[in-house]
Amino acid sequence: MGYARTRGFALVIVLWAGVLLSVVAASFAFSMRVETRLAANLVERTQAQAIADAGIYRGIAALLANIDRPRWVTDGRAYELPFGIGNMRIRLLSENGKVDLNGAPEALIQGLLRSLAESGELPNAEQAARIAAAILDWRDPDQRVRSGGAEDGDYRAANSAVGARDGAFLSVAELNQVLGVDAETYAQLAPWVTVHSWAPQVDPMSAPRRVLLAVPGLDAGVVDRFLAAREESYAGQTQGGNEPTRLPIELLSPGARYLSRSNSRVYTVDAEGELPGGARAGRRAVIQLTGDARKPYAIVAWFDSIPEFEARQKLPESP
Repeated sequence: MGYARTRGFALVIVLWAGVLLSVVAASFAFSMRVETRLAANLVERTQAQAIADAGIYRGIAALLANIDRPRWVTDGRAYELPFGIGNMRIRLLSENGKVDLNGAPEALIQGLLRSLAESGELPNAEQAARIAAAILDWRDPDQRVRSGGAEDGDYRAANSAVGARDGAFLSVAELNQVLGVDAETYAQLAPWVTVHSWAPQVDPMSAPRRVLLAVPGLDAGVVDRFLAAREESYAGQTQGGNEPTRLPIELLSPGARYLSRSNSRVYTVDAEGELPGGARAGRRAVIQLTGDARKPYAIVAWFDSIPEFEARQKLPESP
């Protein structure tokens, strides 16, 4: 009887040990699968980043080639190219086609914020007007507060660690310190502004639609007709033909004082790398063409991400 009980007890121990070992083995297998997937994701992410890096330099090569004969248009349109096991998407945008935070007159700053509100990218026109006034107060040298704007006292009241600079913006990223500009607002505003041209006007031949809509006196109908004509011009140019000698620039005459055709030396290059499995990464570089054959370009700024690209990555998938 005692022997049978001992044998039964030993059997129970063996069974429980087997169950425990099975649980441990299953847990280990699951952990290894997770680790393997994480490692694979890291490899894919690194590959996508490498493609994006290559995309930046492919964009620079296009800018240098444009000097002799324009092939790539610098208005922010996307160029998609295969690369290795993935694809790259490259955008070139002339800094002369943006609104300069330091050089632009008040009306252009206000117009850009207003257009973002009208398109729903900012909540309302009142917020847009406050941000425009705060930007202007940030850059002007005085302590006079504009209507809806912000000077040092307003920053202290908001418990901000900084006050208004009362001087030129040193970078577009400095917008993050302007009162009223949160991360979402910055992501909407940053692509259309610059600190590199110091120009009081924008170049209509490279300005994106969003910037042209910021020009006082121009409405969506006028802008779209001009862009259609500009697209036709660029199509002939990039296919090897001659650029049409006449574009309907007179369409833009109501905003002429804010527009000027000028050759840019500074460009933003955005590059996205994507793999078939869905891994993606983005890079941004600000490039200055030097005109020196020994060193034809300089990298003014480098960003390991594209704010708008990262925001798209976080959006839920469409049903």
